[in-house]
Amino acid sequence: DDYEVDFFPEGGYVIEDVNNRVAFKVLQSNGLSTEMEGEIVDFENNWVCDIETVHNGMGMFEFIPEKGKKYYAICITKEGIEKRFALPETINTIPGLTTEWTND
Repeated sequence: DDYEVDFFPEGGYVIEDVNNRVAFKVLQSNGLSTEMEGEIVDFENNWVCDIETVHNGMGMFEFIPEKGKKYYAICITKEGIEKRFALPETINTIPGLTTEWTND
């Protein structure tokens, strides 16, 4: 019944004060994916955004991390198991670049 959530920030880093996309994957201890929903909170448990899997235990969310704050995912599987996971540490020493697809 145990599970882990791995986080994959776009570009490899969570950059402070810019919009970040973070993908995630939820795997049970038997190696199979499972569905999950939850929320991202800061170190003071202030709500940041909701998250949920959309396909085979995978999902994505966006947020703008503030300087000096740590963030966590509070996750609940479809089996009702709740766990808390630390997001990757934020950094402010590299630039961020975002692209957006538009028509033509």
